[in-house]
Amino acid sequence: MPQISLCMIVKDEAECLPRFLDAAAGAWDELIAIDSESTDTTRALIEAAGGTVTTRPWTDDFAAARNAALDQATGEWILVLDADEFIDPEAIASLRKIASDSRAGAGRLTLRNPMPGGHSRTNRLLRFFRNRGTNRYTYAIHEDISEPVTQMLRTEGLQLRSIGGEVEHIGYLREHAAGKNKQARDTALLQRCIDADPRDLYSRSKLLEVAQFWRDAAATRTAAAQLNSEIARTPTSQIIRHHWAARMLERLGRALHECNPLAERAYLERWLQSLPHAPELLFRLGLVCEALEDLDAAEAQLLRCLELRSDNPQLVTVRPRVGLARIAMARGDWPTGIHHAEAALSNTPLDVEALVAWWVCALQAQVPHATDALIEHTVSRCGPSRSTYSALAAAAQTLGLSELAHSLAHS
Repeated sequence: MPQISLCMIVKDEAECLPRFLDAAAGAWDELIAIDSESTDTTRALIEAAGGTVTTRPWTDDFAAARNAALDQATGEWILVLDADEFIDPEAIASLRKIASDSRAGAGRLTLRNPMPGGHSRTNRLLRFFRNRGTNRYTYAIHEDISEPVTQMLRTEGLQLRSIGGEVEHIGYLREHAAGKNKQARDTALLQRCIDADPRDLYSRSKLLEVAQFWRDAAATRTAAAQLNSEIARTPTSQIIRHHWAARMLERLGRALHECNPLAERAYLERWLQSLPHAPELLFRLGLVCEALEDLDAAEAQLLRCLELRSDNPQLVTVRPRVGLARIAMARGDWPTGIHHAEAALSNTPLDVEALVAWWVCALQAQVPHATDALIEHTVSRCGPSRSTYSALAAAAQTLGLSELAHSLAHS
């Protein structure tokens, strides 16, 4: 029996597949791909690598396509990756170690998402789990498998593990390149789910997320109003039992009270009574209190974030640290600002906000040769790559140093 079955859904992925297959070598013993009628060399590339490809017409249902791959998998473990996700050797070694541990039942991978401008964001996703017939995806779009896997862990007394290393996901860059066609497709799929089940909070939440991602103000207002109405009809106990509840509520609060921080603060404090350890809500409350110039309250919420764990590591590391640096700056406490900015950069060295915070605090604290020190340290830590200089250029541009930004961008 294979130990790890890598399950994919693909369509016209010939551009990404060579790099993907090279990176994933050693991560799988069986490769199962469901192909939605590709017209390029996708099938040939996967078969040449030793994978099995099954053509399945696209039915506007990502969960169904994922489950079709899972139905064919014979390995003890399932690994789920997309063609634009490139796993590193450390993650592969960690996968193998976890797969050999009889106490382990699932694992979360760290996905690093390069963003336009050179910096990146990370989050942790459930992509590795034991092969059980009950572990199947739900939701036609933004598909999720957390609930059945969590139930499996509980029933079988198994543990959820953190997988070392990371996976580089270039999807955000590709989504921006895809333009509005992706927004229209996702909106149509989500609306179809809502038409089938008007009480589907998950799809309503994702519809709001799509509108916010594409900065569509009219669609955001409509989706927020409809989601809010449905939440008002749903018992709190049914809302907070979902692992995605805090993300949904934070997103909704931003949409409903975008121009009224006092109202948003009251909204967040109310939901924190039911979800007191939700970093999404605590972090957002910290930002709202900062906007209201209640720095003590803002600091308290951001410090609470640092004590928590999250599927989105930035919510409990980099983002609150940058917020704490801003608060120190507002107080004129430049050494504390430098401390928090350095802590943020230790996690994500190319985060533009953290670079700017350190730069401002160091200049105000009259750190000798602060600009040169920041550039040299960042380059030595991350290498003289295009992404390194792009992040530094973006930070310089934010500070109004246009000439330096131009020089860095062309380094």
